[in-house]
Amino acid sequence: MVNKLLKNQSGFTIVELTVSTIVISILMASIFLIFTNYYSDAIRSDVAIQLTTESQTILRKVVEEIRTGSGIRSESAHTDTNAPAGGWETSLGSGTLIITTPTLSTSGLFLYEEETGTLFQTEYIYFVEGTTLYRRTLVDPSAVASGSKEVTSCPEAASSPSCPPDQRLTDRFEFLNFVFYDQNNALTADPNAARSVTLGIALTQNTFGGEIRAENSIRMTFRNPVR
Repeated sequence: MVNKLLKNQSGFTIVELTVSTIVISILMASIFLIFTNYYSDAIRSDVAIQLTTESQTILRKVVEEIRTGSGIRSESAHTDTNAPAGGWETSLGSGTLIITTPTLSTSGLFLYEEETGTLFQTEYIYFVEGTTLYRRTLVDPSAVASGSKEVTSCPEAASSPSCPPDQRLTDRFEFLNFVFYDQNNALTADPNAARSVTLGIALTQNTFGGEIRAENSIRMTFRNPVR
């Protein structure tokens, strides 16, 4: 009777414990892998949504400024002490785009040069540094003196109350494409001769060992000629 009780209380054998440990380890590893994959997919999906939303927002901003503006300039007409060597030029290679639009006063009225009667033009310059896309505002000093609602912006390191920092649009920039078409719908490299443009933007971000990418494009016709 004693031997039978001792036999029933002997517990698991080493082999049984080893097998149990292996099975539990496999189950835990499988659960961890499933959880990791689920978490990774959720993060990647969230980043993809962020990139898509961000690229669409930037593209809408550029399109709206072109639609309500005067067009695109091949080079800046305003003096900018913070411009790169050689000044600002619209260039696909550098990802620089110069949009010009009539300058408005703080009350929303167009501002004119008194001597010539022509509209003051404010320039919005989209440019890239590394993977960051910025937007700089350049306003004619005479327009500022006449009550422009905007002022010229500067690099953050050179900014001040009178020259606010350039707008940082994204830190996940890949490219900004623009293709110009003239009045005959033929390709042209001259923004001044363009009557429409196809704009494209792409943003990227690496996450969980893979690259997430969002790209958007649109074609639009210029509403106003540059003055």
